[in-house]
Amino acid sequence: MNVQTPAPERDYMAIADHALYAIGNLRTAALISLDGSVESYCIPNFDSPSVFARILDKNKGGHFSIAPTVPFATKQNYLPSSNVLQTKFLNDKGVVSVTDFLPRQENGDTKRPLLFWLIRRVEVVRGSIPLRVECAPAFNYARDKHTTEIVVDDSVLSHTQNKAVFESPNLKVDLRYVAESTIDNVPIPEVNLDLLDLSSKGHLGPATYCNFSLEEGQRVTFVFRICPKEGFRAPIKATQAHADELGVPLEKVIKGVAKLRPDDDPTLTKELLDHLFVSTNKYWSSWIRGSTYQGSWKEAVHRSALALKLLIYEPTGAVVASPTFSLPEYIGGTRNWDYRASWIRDSSFTLYALIRLGFTHEANAYLDFIFERLRNKNPDGSLQIMYTIHGERVSARSNAYIY
Repeated sequence: MNVQTPAPERDYMAIADHALYAIGNLRTAALISLDGSVESYCIPNFDSPSVFARILDKNKGGHFSIAPTVPFATKQNYLPSSNVLQTKFLNDKGVVSVTDFLPRQENGDTKRPLLFWLIRRVEVVRGSIPLRVECAPAFNYARDKHTTEIVVDDSVLSHTQNKAVFESPNLKVDLRYVAESTIDNVPIPEVNLDLLDLSSKGHLGPATYCNFSLEEGQRVTFVFRICPKEGFRAPIKATQAHADELGVPLEKVIKGVAKLRPDDDPTLTKELLDHLFVSTNKYWSSWIRGSTYQGSWKEAVHRSALALKLLIYEPTGAVVASPTFSLPEYIGGTRNWDYRASWIRDSSFTLYALIRLGFTHEANAYLDFIFERLRNKNPDGSLQIMYTIHGERVSARSNAYIY
């Protein structure tokens, strides 16, 4: 347990306070610190430019933090047989949990597309705790300027609420939320997103933040995603006025409009978020049940296997050496490497461990990846020591260190 007191200026977290705590979807991964901050996140792929890189630069690297505004102790763990992460903040007045995951479809579910969302569910387990949420993306390794707008969220049909939209020259993302009550006599919490100026710290565009208090029975789920390329325009608005005009219940209008939305931009509801949470948990638990390991320390071995699975880039079968870039020994030094590539040596160790546990599908996928590289060998007949996750030749030196 780590006891912390909120400070106006947050310093770097110790490496040990990041440890294993990453979440992923077999396309990319997000690193979550012990105090509830997204420290590293590149979208949509492992080797894409970062939007959050606080682990490299505490001031301008970009972050998405959720934490109490009062002193707290923290505990962090994965849900059993899953790569869904839970961070608990404990205080004399209450306990709040933040559940983080990148959605995966349940095995065999081909009807729904993979949603490139970062989902952060906040709920109070006991008592009441004041919280602060800050979402401060820094695009392209904090090199690109961006604009930020607070606009009406057209993916919420049951009522009117706002969302934050961040737009850089090459990427547009938004932050949405669903506020709900899980107990009948507890009111739905109020969430109001406002702009936050962090230019004094080197940010090249506004962030957004909100302060609110949650009590037992209240829940807020934040969704950070890449915006769909083409905005959906419903033929009618899901309002009571339109329902009265059509002579049908409002619920029927909402369902009708929801069915018209594209699969990659569904109506944002608590039911959808519950489904994503359950299907993601089922995906990971189903995968780890394929293990044939029956030796000692089974739980620890399976936890390691789940961590190794996060290193796989599913579209090509490539295995990254690490889901993050390395931390420089010193700024501008020569030993700074980008581990978000597939190093053949490192990949062989990862796959050997998985094969020993009975996971042969991953090994076969990587062999297909290597056989494809053999069709385009170096002039002397050799292979590179590494390739990008897409199969291209790459240098190990990272271009991410721009601070």
